Amino acid sequence: MIRNEGAVVQRSRGFLRLLGLMMAFALIVSACGDSADEGTATTTTQATDGEETSTTSDGSDDGDSGDAELIPVVVGNPINSPTSFDWQIAKAAGYFEEEGLDVELVYTGGSGEAMQQLLGGNIDITTTGTTSIVEPLKEGFTDVRAVFGRVYASIFAVVVLADSDIQSAEDFAGRTIGITELSGGEVPVVRGMIGGAGLSEGDVELLPVGESPALIAQALQSGQIDGFGGSEADFIALQVQTDLDLRILQAEPLLGIPSNSVVALQGWLDEDPDRAARLFRAMMKGYHWAVTNYDSALAILQELNPEHYTDEAGALTLERYIQLNQPPEGVRRGEQTADQYQRLFEFLGDVPDVDLNTIVSNEFVDFAHDFDAAEVEADAEAYLEGR
Repeated sequence: MIRNEGAVVQRSRGFLRLLGLMMAFALIVSACGDSADEGTATTTTQATDGEETSTTSDGSDDGDSGDAELIPVVVGNPINSPTSFDWQIAKAAGYFEEEGLDVELVYTGGSGEAMQQLLGGNIDITTTGTTSIVEPLKEGFTDVRAVFGRVYASIFAVVVLADSDIQSAEDFAGRTIGITELSGGEVPVVRGMIGGAGLSEGDVELLPVGESPALIAQALQSGQIDGFGGSEADFIALQVQTDLDLRILQAEPLLGIPSNSVVALQGWLDEDPDRAARLFRAMMKGYHWAVTNYDSALAILQELNPEHYTDEAGALTLERYIQLNQPPEGVRRGEQTADQYQRLFEFLGDVPDVDLNTIVSNEFVDFAHDFDAAEVEADAEAYLEGR
């Protein structure tokens, strides 16, 4: 057990009942079709499963795009996991095609790599941890734009054994915190927690122990490490696979601050602002599907990526990330402020010398929320009934 401290698109219900068969057919078409247009990103990042590299150039007419040529968009995500549920559901349900977009999802192997792929022009837009935006801004890439907030709490924290005498970050003085690796997304947050407690890295050892739940559990139980810094997904896997009784120490200054955002370069946004707006609306439909019908979200994702749901961890991770993606009361999903990023960077002890009001944008939030929620809910229910 883990204890925590601290324009309307009309869709056919019949289409969704047959969605599973259509997805299987798409896999066959993808395997047999022309792959010449997959682009640079698929050669430098980990592409998603077969359906992600297929196109709709076969003349598919589900949705309102008709026979018009779909606009290609390559969307990056740090990892292929339940954390990308909104993008994955939107693609599987055909929402991108309805917006006139041919979306390819690629998985980069981390937020830092996602930013590198974006800056290198290999992907058009990416989901990334907000902590990964600092370095590009410091290096002069001031055309980076954070345009849509996704996760409204830090997905990174530190866990200790439930009976540990460690109650706060101050108690790690002279002790060791395990991390996955020195480049892990949790490291900036762990360092921020240490600094916020008045400690330096000389006071606390950060020890890479990898991602294996068994090895992490062994390190905790043997005293090799006194706590483990990781992500919510890491903690769920640790709970499911080892049954350890754990407590979470949260980075409280980060509560309510987006820890994950969609990022693009200003030049790409300027080329076709409507393209980005329609992309976010389709993604928001995928989000609404999951928030209003968890069972249907789990079902469609199990069919899409069965390897992620071989044990309880996949379902628990999906449930937790759906919760984390829900904004605080009075905030619409996607909304974020320059002040939030200022506080985040101050927590990290690394504030880039840029005007964050030019970096953080809510330009696409209104359009992203402009869809018929009841239609999406009907789609989700129809999919579940038609399985």
